[in-house]
Amino acid sequence: MKLAKSVNFAGRLYMPGENIKGEIPPEMIALLAENGAILPHDEEKMDDSNQLEQEQLGETEADRALTMEEFGKLKADEQKALLESLSIEAATKEEKRIEQYSDWLASEVRPDES
Repeated sequence: MKLAKSVNFAGRLYMPGENIKGEIPPEMIALLAENGAILPHDEEKMDDSNQLEQEQLGETEADRALTMEEFGKLKADEQKALLESLSIEAATKEEKRIEQYSDWLASEVRPDES
């Protein structure tokens, strides 16, 4: 089961397209499905083929990182969870978190997007 939307659960930010089977309790998955946060099975298969195609083209997870605009639109807890998933101790102030993500993006992913 793959997500159609980002979901923050138990202190972790799960991104769209991420497989959550075995990661999130079945009761929560049912609730997410009711709210349209789970990809329909057909779209999930299509997403798998897109992922394979991207891997064949040499595209990595880092290449699919959020843009600065997308990061700025996340809620504070989602920003913090994303930064922590990148092994960055998230700042308490939004301006600093945006700066932290910008620094990471520039150094790790897209040097041309600073």
